[in-house]
Amino acid sequence: MAERVAREHFIVALDDPELELKVREREPQTLDDAIMIAKRLEVFKSAIGQSSHIRHRVNRQVTEFPAIKDLMTLKTAWQI
Repeated sequence: MAERVAREHFIVALDDPELELKVREREPQTLDDAIMIAKRLEVFKSAIGQSSHIRHRVNRQVTEFPAIKDLMTLKTAWQI
């Protein structure tokens, strides 16, 4: 009984509804199980948060390659 109460209090004390739901979905049987699950989920969340700052999202646009004559015109326009 005390183990169940301790587990429930721990889960509620997480103070993060998303994390609480994920821990509950895993159905921990003991307080130690709940702690282990919460730790793993926090590590995953932290790793994803850090990697999203590293990866830069880039929108790319495909354009037609300019014709050779256009390149020559640009080249002569820049010559002094």
